[in-house]
This record gives sequence, C-alpha cells and structure tokens, in this order.
Amino acid sequence: MWSRRTRSGGSARRRWRARGRSLVLLFELILVSALMGPLASVFVLPLAASAGWAVNSGTDYFDSLPSELASSSLPQRSVLLAANGAPVTYFFDENRVEVPLTAIAPVLRQAVVAVEDSRFYQHGGVDVRGILRAAVVDGTGGQIQGASTLSQQYVKNVLLEQALMAGDRTGARAAVEKTATRKIKEMRLALALDDVLSKEQILQAYLNIVYFGGPTYGVEAAAQRYLGVRASQVTLPQAALLAGMIVEPGSYDPQRRPKAARNRRDIVLARMLDQKMITPAEYASAVAAPVSAPGRQPRHGCTATGVHGYFCDFVLRTLLTDPAYASLGTTAAQRMTTVNRGGLIIRTTLDARLQERATEAVHTAVPPQDSDGLGAAAVTVEPGTGRVLAMTQNSRYAVATAPGATSVNYSADQVVGGGSGFQTGSSFKPFTVAAWLESGRSLGDTVDATKRAFPYSAFTSCGRRLRGTRPYEPGNAEGGETGTMSVLQSTYNSVNVAFVDMESQLDLCDITDVAGRLGVHLAVPGADCGPSDVRSTELPACLPSLTLGVKEIAPLTMAAAYAGFASGGTYCRPFSVTSVYRAGALPRAPAVAPGTWVPVPVPGRTCSRALDPDVAGGVNDALRQVFTKGTAAGVGPLRRWPSAGKTGTTDGPYDSWFVGYTAQRSTAVWVADPGRRGKGGAVVRRRLTGVTVAGRSYGTLYGATLAAPLWKDVMTVAMKGLPPEPLP
Repeated sequence: MWSRRTRSGGSARRRWRARGRSLVLLFELILVSALMGPLASVFVLPLAASAGWAVNSGTDYFDSLPSELASSSLPQRSVLLAANGAPVTYFFDENRVEVPLTAIAPVLRQAVVAVEDSRFYQHGGVDVRGILRAAVVDGTGGQIQGASTLSQQYVKNVLLEQALMAGDRTGARAAVEKTATRKIKEMRLALALDDVLSKEQILQAYLNIVYFGGPTYGVEAAAQRYLGVRASQVTLPQAALLAGMIVEPGSYDPQRRPKAARNRRDIVLARMLDQKMITPAEYASAVAAPVSAPGRQPRHGCTATGVHGYFCDFVLRTLLTDPAYASLGTTAAQRMTTVNRGGLIIRTTLDARLQERATEAVHTAVPPQDSDGLGAAAVTVEPGTGRVLAMTQNSRYAVATAPGATSVNYSADQVVGGGSGFQTGSSFKPFTVAAWLESGRSLGDTVDATKRAFPYSAFTSCGRRLRGTRPYEPGNAEGGETGTMSVLQSTYNSVNVAFVDMESQLDLCDITDVAGRLGVHLAVPGADCGPSDVRSTELPACLPSLTLGVKEIAPLTMAAAYAGFASGGTYCRPFSVTSVYRAGALPRAPAVAPGTWVPVPVPGRTCSRALDPDVAGGVNDALRQVFTKGTAAGVGPLRRWPSAGKTGTTDGPYDSWFVGYTAQRSTAVWVADPGRRGKGGAVVRRRLTGVTVAGRSYGTLYGATLAAPLWKDVMTVAMKGLPPEPLP
C-alpha cells in the first residue's frame, strides 16, 4: 500500500503536476462528450453531471476529492509448520501470499496487462481512450465495458479491503457500487497513484490484491490454488488462464467450468498476439494446450490437518491466550485476526512422523468408536528442552460433536482447549518420593503399609496440623501388600497405605512444592485450602489423599514433570512454538527481494533446576524397577533404551495412567471414559470394570492393563533412531 507524502518541495511539484493532469483529464472528457454527441449521455456526461462538474468549477471539485490511499498492509495467509518445516495447515480470511514482481512470471504480467489494461504503460492512471471505446461499445449494444485501468481497479480493491477490515459495510458497498461518483473518486486516486508510484510498482500491487474466486486473492495464491505451481513458474497458456479469470472468477473457474475457462483463455491469448506480446507460433501452441487445473485449496484451520488436529488446536490456543504473545493483540479476537490476516510463519515443535505413528498406536489400542466409548490420549515431550513433540488421542478433531469426534483435547489444560483434567492416581506418587528423598530420607527406609485409619491431625500442612472430624482410611487400588516394607518396594508395587504413611511423616506443602517446581498444576482452577473463594491452579496442600493423585491434572503436565526426572532434576516448561515471523511491508522496488520478515517474541525454552541431581537419580532408581519387579513387570522396559515410569489407577477405578521416560523422551498415556453430560449438566463417567476394548474384555482396567502397553508402543516409535543413554 502507499501514501503520498506532502512535506517536501518535490511533493509540492508533484501536486501541481497532478493538478495539471487533472485539467487535461477534465478537458479530454469534455472533448470526448462533444465529439460523441448522443453517445455522451451513455457514459461520459453522467460522470460530469452527477458530480456537478462544469468547465469553471470542474478542476476545483476534482481536486477536492481524496488524493491519497491510507497506508495499510494486505491480508495474507499464515502457515503452521512442523519442526522440519513442512506445512501442517494455513489460517486465512483471504488466501493470499504477497510476492514481489520479480516472483511473478513475465508472461503472467503480460497476460494481465493485455486483457485488463492494454494501454497500461501509456496512460497516466486514467485512460480516456478506453472510456471512449467503452462508451462506443456500450452505446451500440455491445458487451458492457468498464474502462477501468489497472490503477483504478487497484484503487477499488484497496478501498474495499479497508472497508471490510474496518467492518464498514456501507464503505464496502460504496467501493463497488456502479455509480459515476465512485468512478470519479477512483479516477482521482488513480491519477495520484500514477504520480507517486512507477508502473512496475502499481502492477506489483495490483497482482497481489486482485481477486480469483472463493477465498483466493493475488496471483501467487491463485497459481498454487488452480495450477499447483508458483506464480514464477506459470507457462503461457497457464498465464492466460489466470488472467482470463479476473473479470469473473466464478464464470471462468477452470476446475468447475473448464470449457468456459478455455474460451476465455484463448481470448486472452488473442489479445496478447494482437499486441505483439507473443509470436504466432507461441499463440498456436498455447491455444492447442488442454486446460489443466490440478491445484487445490490449501488446508485451512485445524480441522483440515487430520492426525495433527489436537496439536494444531493447542498451538493456536496458546497463541491466543498466552501473555507471551501479546504482540499479536491484546485480546483473543485481535490475535485471531492477526493469525488469519497477518501472514505469520509459525514453526512448531511437532514431530510429524511421531504424531502419525502415535495416533496409529492409540487408535489401534483404543478404537475411536468402540461400544464402551473409552478415551485415550498420549503426549510426548523432550526432556531438557520442554519441546512438545506429539499430542494425540483416539478421536478425530472436529468443532462439531459427532461419533468418534470432539474438539476437547484430553492432553491439555482447559485454557488451551482441554477439559478439566483427570485424577492421576498413583502416577502422582513419584513427587512424594522426591519430597521424601529431599528431606534426607532414603529409598531403604521402612514404612508401614498396614491398612488403618489416619486421623487428620496425623498430617501437617505448612507446619500446621490438619483439622478434621472423620479419619482418613485409604485403600490399595493396585498393590495389595501390607505390613512393613521399604519405600523402594512400596514405590514399584504402588502401595497406597505405605504412601499415606510416608505423607504423614512429611509436610504436605513439601510435596506440593516439589510437584510445583516440576510444573505440576491443576488443569482448571480449583478451590484453595483457605476459607476464601479464591480459585487457583496450584495444588491444594490440605488433603491427606494428595499423594494418591486425587486432583485433576492434564497428561501434558505429567509428561513434562516426569521429564524433569529424566533430565536429572531440570524442569523445562513445555512449549510448542519455536519461532513466529510476520510479513513485513513488501518493498515497492520490483527488483528487490520480498518484504522483510519481522520476528515475534516467543517464550521458547524455559528451564530451571527443580531437584538436586541425587534426588532425581533416586526417583529414577525406584521407577526403573516398576518395569522389572513392580506393577508394570508384565509389560517390561523398552528393549534398547534405559527407561522408567509409573502406573496410575484411581478409585473406582475411573482413570488409568502410565507416565514414563527415557533420557530423551517422556510420554504420558491416559485411558478412561472421558465422560458425557447427564441430567442436570453433571458429567457422567463409567467405571473401568467389565469393559471391552478392541474386541477384548477386561474385568478391571489398571494402569498396567492398557495404558502401559500403549506407552511402550508410542515410546518405541519416539525413540527410533536415538542412541541408548543412561538415566541420570
């Protein structure tokens, strides 16, 4: 876009030159009307009469019209990229890719000029000869001619874009209405445009704004949409095909109306031949070429990404809600406008191969439309960086609810498209182990797993004893052992009462502190422990059942927390975007490269020391034995890579988990009934008993039943190509 400067002496001279050209235009129009006689009433006189022109006052009126287009950028599509740079999807209101003139094939430029404005390089923005020709054709009953130059068409499109962007419906209608007043305004602006920009700059601007049907704008997007090539690669017949669409994109769509498109293409080729832009031989070869339009509309939004839908939605909602992306807009609506119109290049952490294979594994283990309707989710992050590599579940991403489809991302917090999270069960216990080791105790210490009631006063929260009238009586969901045992044994066998005994010897705030340092938080804000109505995502430190995983947490949070164990105690905040660039202004000079890409600040890698390495190492030692002696011994560790993890099963049971890791990857898997709204709006979930999954019946689903084998399948894919590394 452009805006005329008015402060320099050179600009003043341009204003006087433009005024002189306005006079010439005015008198040319009057002369044409005199020569045409009756035909003047058809076209020229309405231009003058409706605007109140007269010989004495015409130039004053003409000069009183606006002579500048407000500077603004064109809407451009944004692209979401996987980590390897491959496009995942696009976001746009208008599918446009702005390119410099040098990135547009010369033959395409010629074709557009030939059919839309053959005297483009001769006139000064308004073509009086064209007006005369249009009036003659219109007055004699021929095809209606608009007589608009490329400069005028560009002006019209700019005014329309600006009105639409501002939500000005009246202005949008005025920009395209067929009135003499609009034509005169266009002429005034076109004259000024021609005075401050070169012909190449005007042509570049026009070719980037022109409409090609549907959401497609500009020759670059049109070439990709209809022909499957870049605008720099089009051939002569392809160039004529695109140029022919401009007058009526719907009528000459080569995919829906190939015959009409071919006829129109041949008209363009004939114009090019008449104007000696091509030779007779080139013309003959081009008209003999069949119409081929193999291109297709680019993927649009997250629903078009297939297996990447939930990852895509997670990224998009992060951009819309995370304060770190305030440069995209102050509100979610403003940021969405930036995404749809700002020409962003969003590179993510997505490992597309892992995402595809993980989705296949999840869908195989827990088919999307099984009769018992269980849900499953798997999310993988990279220890030491926090990169979210894959995020999948056993459903199709869709905004509209349908069988086997949902927009709720089971892996994420509610603020970024997830639900309310899930109780983690025994997969929360490693945080208690870490607090135990941090207090100076060891895995060899003994605890009492004898089933019994614990008075509330047995538990301390931030130095104060809990108060309660009824004692807390935990049971054992997975490990059925009882009596005295080591902390190590109670960990790999997941003995609930033993962990409550450990908890009674610690301060609950120490446990929540360890978990908090590892990024553990509630998936949706909940009630605080105090008497106030304050709601927070912090873990409450007033529950004797805390160590048994009774609070709702998202799988991504658990995968990132366990990655802290894998990295030797360094917690890295999970992130999905590595860089964002937005399109800068396209330079006017056609000989230079495309406009600069402006970097947008992104959080990126954010890591901190959460645990002493010895503490993390102790947790790793305990969780390794879950695969060899404990609840997941039937599944076993990964074959080539040292691994550790923990099963999780909640009371009911209603949720089953497995969270585990190697030194290079951490994955959380959740399997359960995601729930559905019952009467009164309450969420109804079925217990994980007597269920049939993938044709196999289960009496009870524990963390080791489906979640652990699924974890192993996903991690085998995630680790492919990576060397074995010892856990810290």
